[in-house]
Amino acid sequence: MCMYGLVNKVIKDAIIQRYGLSGWQAVCKGIELEDDIFVNLQSYPDELTHRMVAEAASYAGQSVPDMLMEFGRHWIKYNAVHGYGDMLKLAGRDLYTFLSNLDHMHAGMSHVFPELRPPSFRCERLGENQLKLHYRSERQGLASFVTGMLQGLGGYFEATLEVKHTGSCTEEPICEVFIIDIKA
Repeated sequence: MCMYGLVNKVIKDAIIQRYGLSGWQAVCKGIELEDDIFVNLQSYPDELTHRMVAEAASYAGQSVPDMLMEFGRHWIKYNAVHGYGDMLKLAGRDLYTFLSNLDHMHAGMSHVFPELRPPSFRCERLGENQLKLHYRSERQGLASFVTGMLQGLGGYFEATLEVKHTGSCTEEPICEVFIIDIKA
């Protein structure tokens, strides 16, 4: 499978923001990446993205899940500022509405990104301040990224969230469940 360059651009930006240009150069050297210019609409192998994440984690002395969480938080910040802010605003004015509209947003993006194989999100209310999110993706091992993304959305919506990944859905193998407690 392939990911679009936007994903790698966000990872690159996160590394530079957190660890400086020297950190990014160390990651490139570690994975022998000579061309570090990523084009949003160009496809890149998933394997490259996984190598970038693993090398960044090694450089930072973090686990891969912790690094994925960091990248998930950065994903929201980056996209809110770099060209997708209006799209984020259109998806919803609160976390529940936003999460409920993610599949529609991804469907709209498929015209720009024809090879897009996005995840699917189904959100349900468990209570006034608690949500349950079902995340489905062909790509395995991204639960920490989703946790970070949800934390980033908490910041975006000016709410304090506690996010718990409770494991796989019982009804299907490519589904993960998250419980989101909204504190403010």
